[in-house]
Amino acid sequence: MSLEKINEVDNPLLMRKEVTATFSAGSGGIKRKDAAETIAKSLGVDSSRVFSIRLQGESGTTRLNGLFYVYQDDETARSRLPKHIYLRNKPKEKDAGK
Repeated sequence: MSLEKINEVDNPLLMRKEVTATFSAGSGGIKRKDAAETIAKSLGVDSSRVFSIRLQGESGTTRLNGLFYVYQDDETARSRLPKHIYLRNKPKEKDAGK
């Protein structure tokens, strides 16, 4: 998996950056967490601030297009994102009793 191109748009109203990226040879072989970590490394931010919104493959190619939101802090992300997207991007907590 390699990052082909990246496009950033600053959205001051919602206090986030909207990042679109294209990955080569990623269709079917990349996980949301891995894609978000790759975006975080390329932007130089903490991976916990990057939320994967959409990953979609292109028909007939192995390219994968993604949309990511980069928030300034966790509270802003929690208040702006739908609950299922917020929870999907956070690591699952281990049960202490089991």
